[in-house]
Amino acid sequence: MGASLVYGLESSDENGFRLGLENLLEKNGSTVTMLGTQESGSMKQNHHEAYLAITIDKYAEKVANSGAYDMDPNIVLLNLGVNDCWYMADEEHPEDSDPSIDSRTTDGKYTALRFGSLLAKIKKGFPKALVLASQLTYNTNEWQDKCIRGFNEHLPAVVANATAQGQLIRYVSMYDAVPADMYQEDGTHPNDEGYQLMAKVWYDAAEAAIGEVCGGKPATKTGEGEEEEESSATGTSGATASASASGSADDSEEALASSRPSLTVDSGAGAMATGNALWPALPLAAWALMG
Repeated sequence: MGASLVYGLESSDENGFRLGLENLLEKNGSTVTMLGTQESGSMKQNHHEAYLAITIDKYAEKVANSGAYDMDPNIVLLNLGVNDCWYMADEEHPEDSDPSIDSRTTDGKYTALRFGSLLAKIKKGFPKALVLASQLTYNTNEWQDKCIRGFNEHLPAVVANATAQGQLIRYVSMYDAVPADMYQEDGTHPNDEGYQLMAKVWYDAAEAAIGEVCGGKPATKTGEGEEEEESSATGTSGATASASASGSADDSEEALASSRPSLTVDSGAGAMATGNALWPALPLAAWALMG
């Protein structure tokens, strides 16, 4: 779920990272269908749930009335909050009061709290979905990037709180996904190559989270799996690392491919995917929501 980065704004085909993510999933054996109440891009399956120039509060209102919560995703890719920093909306609202956060530390704080409120709404709308909560990406505008860095610093605590509330959620490191020289003049939107780098980060995060959930590994306080660090060091996803523990790399890849579910991915303020394979008690589906 998200805003213009999910929409694909400033990419040459307006597909952004969505087509690249779809291609990576299909290359690994998944059948992907994009879902959502919005459409953009030249890709055949161009539905999504993303809205341009929208803040977190406004986004929550849009999604509540769009019909998106009538869908049944299993994985939600969520990246939202850049516009809160752009519009300098990172200020206190009565509903955001949290005495555990130093009131003098305002950079990104209230944006992160609103993000947490959105997570609670997503949990209510998609109670069984696995949520991948992403950092905001680097911004070449220093004043905006300061807010983004503050948001990213608070995000692990927000994810940990959502985990404590029973939400199936994992934290995604996205800030450094795109090098500074791959941004458009606005400082926010990547070029086509940069969007493909984002697609790879989403793909790796989804593969690792799915493998972790299927393997039954416990979440840590940051919402990440205990074996994530080891998986990252070897360049494999959690799913691949888990499968290869009892066999060769070729065997694990074959096993992984043979167990691939059919995925449906929504694009727009978010991308959603649904599928037929079962986790312990959860049908594999993915909703990619990004901003």
